[in-house]
Amino acid sequence: MRKFVPGLHPNTFSYVVERNTGNIRHTACGKVLLRNDKSVNFDGTISPYQCLWCDENVNGDEAFNGKSHTSEELNDLFNAALELLLLDE
Repeated sequence: MRKFVPGLHPNTFSYVVERNTGNIRHTACGKVLLRNDKSVNFDGTISPYQCLWCDENVNGDEAFNGKSHTSEELNDLFNAALELLLLDE
């Protein structure tokens, strides 16, 4: 994947830095999760996390504490946010 350049995408950079959990991972895919801004699900529950790879809100029982992300995983997280969230368009 391409190298993320923070200066070219400041909104995406800030979004990921502010919400990065570092080591909380999604049980379904194993990827690092971002903190969610109190997203309310259809059933009224609040999902504290979001998975950019599965494109879904994630409840606490669908997450686990794993190893901290590597620099490559962090780069992938920045690029996933850039592609999906379009914060710098």
